[in-house]
Amino acid sequence: EWERSKNWLKWKPIIDLDLKIVSWEYGKGRLANTVGKLHLRGEDENGTVIEAKCGSGLNDKMRAYLLENIDQLMADETVVMIECQEICISQNGKVHSARFPIFKKIRTDKS
Repeated sequence: EWERSKNWLKWKPIIDLDLKIVSWEYGKGRLANTVGKLHLRGEDENGTVIEAKCGSGLNDKMRAYLLENIDQLMADETVVMIECQEICISQNGKVHSARFPIFKKIRTDKS
């Protein structure tokens, strides 16, 4: 008979992506006066266009920094690193999107 062990691990793939900030939107509720989501766009090593809307992983300090500097960050085509579980075809079918994106950091070494 098969028995489930408490020693099993659940594993999910993690993909790192470097995408440029192209726009943003205000948050809702507690985040109404700050950055809620970043709209990101870029290409992978094969030239596949990837878009993502990312709000997860942003702490209050980073949200305040982004709000204060967002125009300059977009003008400089600032690159941010996100993690996602997979890259899939978006709902409109024209580009690919990052599934479950999580903000990790601003890439100061890329532009």
